[in-house]
Amino acid sequence: MNRIAKTAVVALVAVFIASPAAMAGNGKKRQVNQSARIRQGVQSGELTKGETRSLVRQQKRIQTVRQNAVSDGTVTVKERVHIDNMQDRASGNIYRYKHNGLDR
Repeated sequence: MNRIAKTAVVALVAVFIASPAAMAGNGKKRQVNQSARIRQGVQSGELTKGETRSLVRQQKRIQTVRQNAVSDGTVTVKERVHIDNMQDRASGNIYRYKHNGLDR
């Protein structure tokens, strides 16, 4: 096999391997941002221990769903919508807990 053909095969394999990760990539970035928001809320005292525990548990559930979606190699539209909805709810919960007037 010549060099161009080898490069094409490697590129094709990389595309197939990266596809599930790319489809779930935006969700991963959102998860990182939400975890940072939770950390900031803990440091500032805006989140109580119970609120923090609840939010962390919710983030773990989202991560599990994402891993299950990616594990079979394809993230379907239905799975992606489900993950997005879970992240929307989590984001709302973070905001609500941080602004509910309860402090640590």
